Amino acid sequence: QGHSRKSNEKLDFAKFEINIGKNQQIGPKTIIQKIIKRKRLRRVEIGNINIGHKNSTVEVDKKFKKEVLELLNQGHYKGTKYKASLVS
Repeated sequence: QGHSRKSNEKLDFAKFEINIGKNQQIGPKTIIQKIIKRKRLRRVEIGNINIGHKNSTVEVDKKFKKEVLELLNQGHYKGTKYKASLVS
């Protein structure tokens, strides 16, 4: 999904919280697909994804945080409108 990087290269991640989780039966694959469907983000580095009952978190290369935040606030999943916020 993301591109490979040299092992000594440290990547800074931005962490987002999304208002969709296990209650809507979302999984990491769906979140990744939502991000990489935008052509410019196809090779973005994605870190940890945690799926909670009511919300989820995803880490994405900090260089793309504005674009990812905008994207994660668009659309619906199983009748729930995406709402995301930057956690760190």
